[in-house]
Amino acid sequence: MARIPTKIGKYPVEDKIAEGGMGAVFKGTHPTLEQPVVLKKLTLNNSEHLTERFRREAKIMIDFSHENIVRVYDHFKQLQSYYIVQEFVDGPSVDIILKKERYLDINIALYIFYYACRALQYAHNRQVIHRDIKPANIMVSKNGEIKLVDFGIAQADSEEDALTKDGMTLGTPSYMAPEQFEDSRNVTCQADIYSLGVMLYEMLTGKKPFPGKINPETILKIQRGKYVAPKKLQPEIPSFVQSIIKSCMQVQLKKRPLSIAVIMKKLDRWYQSAPIEEIRQDIVSLLSDDGAEKTKSGKSAKYKKTAKFKYMIISAVTVLILGCGLLGYMKGWHYRYLLNRKYGGMQIILKIDEPLKNPQDMHIVSTLYVDDNNEIPDMDVKINYHISEEDESSLLLECDPIYLNPGTYRIKTIIDGQVIWKNICLERMNPRGTLFSFGDITHFSMVWTSYRPLPLKIQMKAVERLSHRDLSDIAEVTILKNNAYVPLKDLQDELMTDNVYKIRVEAEGYYSNDYNLRIQPYQTSLQLDAQLVPKEGFLQVEGFQAHIKFKINGESSILTGGFPGGAVELNKQEIMTEPLALNPSEYTVSFEYKGKHYEELVTIVMDQTVTLKLTVNEEDHTLTIHKE
Repeated sequence: MARIPTKIGKYPVEDKIAEGGMGAVFKGTHPTLEQPVVLKKLTLNNSEHLTERFRREAKIMIDFSHENIVRVYDHFKQLQSYYIVQEFVDGPSVDIILKKERYLDINIALYIFYYACRALQYAHNRQVIHRDIKPANIMVSKNGEIKLVDFGIAQADSEEDALTKDGMTLGTPSYMAPEQFEDSRNVTCQADIYSLGVMLYEMLTGKKPFPGKINPETILKIQRGKYVAPKKLQPEIPSFVQSIIKSCMQVQLKKRPLSIAVIMKKLDRWYQSAPIEEIRQDIVSLLSDDGAEKTKSGKSAKYKKTAKFKYMIISAVTVLILGCGLLGYMKGWHYRYLLNRKYGGMQIILKIDEPLKNPQDMHIVSTLYVDDNNEIPDMDVKINYHISEEDESSLLLECDPIYLNPGTYRIKTIIDGQVIWKNICLERMNPRGTLFSFGDITHFSMVWTSYRPLPLKIQMKAVERLSHRDLSDIAEVTILKNNAYVPLKDLQDELMTDNVYKIRVEAEGYYSNDYNLRIQPYQTSLQLDAQLVPKEGFLQVEGFQAHIKFKINGESSILTGGFPGGAVELNKQEIMTEPLALNPSEYTVSFEYKGKHYEELVTIVMDQTVTLKLTVNEEDHTLTIHKE
């Protein structure tokens, strides 16, 4: 077995997470940030094609800065290997969760789907298409954060030609859009949207829409869009969720949403009304060490038939005796009275000083471990707390008595994301072996002090999309307060941590950027790097014919203005039927007809339309342009 290196580059290595034929994955520590990181290794004996994709993944992601995309800190070559250093996500991928839970609660699935959409929208706005959206590439941290990973086969316009040939297929077949089977090179963001629909279908039903092995028959079903409606597998799915899945998984591109902004608009109503923090806490519970018990509906209780009248008295006495015995068993009396020379009994007392929330609003989970000083296995012991004492300055919680074999244990307690570890030594309740005595319970106390909110400082930098022109002098930050957005400068002294803020960055002539942010108690500084999209003007070309070649600024394709934006081919007849949205600027519009070249200088102004009317003279083969 190969030795794990103690250091790779400047990064101390703690452990090897995984290893395969192409390389390995290590867990390490960032030397300056002092945070855990992941080091992905690719050995140089792999193909040049894979090596180039590995390097390009690092180049794409190192420029990304989004809370729902795993962050890349560094990439480098050492000896015979390439490395990518990225953020460590302390939690599983969605496919691991689905293997354990089979399917997810509707709100949890929509929570994951919503933040996955946000991550992809950020990538698409930078002209990057992921091309491999699936549960395995969505990570969920133990704090309920959603992270998109693995841009290894992503398509970036600037470098794609050399890496993907026409007709080449890339992606995971069960999640691929129909057009991706034919040609992965020329897919658009709509391919990612299709994969999102497949993932949401699977999270809600526990099944893929096209299960089984990928063969010609299955591919034909995908291309025809033949799958079982999710509501038939899970009747509780709301109609609006089914419509999102159906819309995303449309086979015909013209029926599928052009951008994720269309999906986000459908999700906004759910997001505004959903208990987002409660859903996040449910995810934290789902991923906690003691797991989460799922209550399955549809299982009816079985009752015994009523005894005949002549046996009623005997039955009543029997039930009374059994009831007392069951009560004693649930209370642990048999441990304390009959088995006290063999077992130890304990009760955990948790004192919370200066609580900032009501007990029912706090997330408290305790897990018991065997302290073997090696693997530290957890125990299947459920710990439930109830309030013992409560006043203005403190809260005292205690759990029901727990009976275990004498020995050493560890208790891990999570309170609103903060962790307390406690080592304990449990002795027998009746060490002297005295007959007919009631064993004593040992009490173990823990004290936790709530975080106090601290002043929050918000800074903003704004640039224009594409041109990256600095807009910080004209942009303004506003914060929602009492149903109205108030300038940041009027609230700066009031802002505190441990709160949720709805923040807007806006500037005249631009679309605003909205943020809905949960600020933890210890996060005292917030930096907003906003990219603002100019409000568009329009260019209308009338009289366009198929044999006329049309270019703007010498290019036959252009990025449209406004939302959602995206590249369009100018020489398609259907593009010319509607006004073309463009960012306000000056453009050189050129037409080529019968070998002759014609140009017109056009100034696009916000919310205004410039019309170019084309007239073809068939006799002398000339073209006349009239600008309005």
